[in-house]
Amino acid sequence: MKPTLPRTLVFALFVGTGLLVHAQDKTPVTPVEYLRPMKNSFSIGVRMIGGAKVTFGGNLGATPFAVSRDRVNAGGYNNGTISADDKDAANGDRPAYSDNTCVKWNSIPGGVEGRYYTIILDSDGEAVRDANGDVVITGNYVYYNKDDTNWNHYTRNWSYSGDSGQLRDNPDNSNYQQIGMSAFSSRGSTDTVTAEDRRNPGVELSMGRVIQRFKHFEWGIGVSFAVSEFNAKTRQSVNVKLDYITDWYDIYTTGDKFAGTPTKGKLKTHNDASSFPNIFVPTESDDEYQDLKYTYTDSNGSEVSGYTALETTNPIGNTIAATEQSDLSDPDGDKLMDGTADGYWQVKGVYYMLRLGPMVRIPIGKRFSAYLSGGYMAAYVGSKFRYEENVNVPYGSSSISTAYTETYANGYSYTIDTKNNQKYLGGFYFDANLEWWTSTRTGFYAGVAYERLNSYKQDLHGRNANIKMDNGLGFRFGIITRF
Repeated sequence: MKPTLPRTLVFALFVGTGLLVHAQDKTPVTPVEYLRPMKNSFSIGVRMIGGAKVTFGGNLGATPFAVSRDRVNAGGYNNGTISADDKDAANGDRPAYSDNTCVKWNSIPGGVEGRYYTIILDSDGEAVRDANGDVVITGNYVYYNKDDTNWNHYTRNWSYSGDSGQLRDNPDNSNYQQIGMSAFSSRGSTDTVTAEDRRNPGVELSMGRVIQRFKHFEWGIGVSFAVSEFNAKTRQSVNVKLDYITDWYDIYTTGDKFAGTPTKGKLKTHNDASSFPNIFVPTESDDEYQDLKYTYTDSNGSEVSGYTALETTNPIGNTIAATEQSDLSDPDGDKLMDGTADGYWQVKGVYYMLRLGPMVRIPIGKRFSAYLSGGYMAAYVGSKFRYEENVNVPYGSSSISTAYTETYANGYSYTIDTKNNQKYLGGFYFDANLEWWTSTRTGFYAGVAYERLNSYKQDLHGRNANIKMDNGLGFRFGIITRF
């Protein structure tokens, strides 16, 4: 069903109305009560009735997956990442300080015990050499090789998206810190949200048949066909309950500048570096400055001095120091975390109506008449229910999408966030129009209508939409002809 259909018909109605008025019968107007009996009437008009009020509920904000137990090296955390350092991935250019003595710093694998060298490149990209022709090595830094048992408990290949809420002092020793990596799953919300769409323009076609005509009124049967649309949508936030698993990792320092086993400590103050790779060059006000100065004679015999870069990315223990989690089997959720989910919910549709009931027309003077009708109405409704939700991650800047993904046997998967729906609804209506006759056959009408349709529900992945058609008064107008 195309929701633009009613608007197209409205446009066509106005064009047709202009043509009918231009071609109307020019004979003098005769009072309606003296007209030769014309038992049939046809009208086409615009209706401003309809719309819908939708209440969304059910399980808003619920994630369609369980908390992952395979978190390390599997992207299982929602507010951070962690994976073991890999010596094979520790090559290539690394960002570092650059001054007028070089273009950039570059690292190459080498050395022993998981160290690599750092050299300087000139403007041509060649390694800078000293007076003896040897490549100038400015540093000898540590990486943590996951294949080496001496180093596999530490990694610098980690990051976190949260704020200080992810950091805490170690419960056993406040001199060093721990960082929490968490995985979340939402049980959804008990909240409901409401969206309402007011009246929209629609089109109606009516036929009438006079059964009996009296001096002051006539009565008969009327039947009409109408089309209207609605679009109820809203963006809101709802409260949710979160299952969680939080792994606390110990934070270390590098110990010796270029070697040595890491020792427990706290994040350094230089930008709180937290992801691999990250190089910091100290200034003269830093304690490390004097230790890291170097001097050499280049191939031209000139003495060059400077200082090496200091890696301040803190390693963390690649074995979990402690774990906290909610009780996933607790139906009352006593240990669940409070959270929120931002969502967009929409029900958009169009409905076709058939109305049938008795009608009465009462003449008023020479040019006017009153028209009354009421009876049963049936509607065929086609609507689309869609949603987009994101659960906000505590202590983090990221969020979890609740999109439902369906995967087939061949591995192909796609996201389903919409669902079409068709319903037959019943109800009743009442019309009251004032008719203005410009000729013996043609006139215009305007009036009010009251319609009442039943409600219906639509479900999608645990969410539900209770759609209540906008029952109540509206207005209508158009052109009418008798024959």
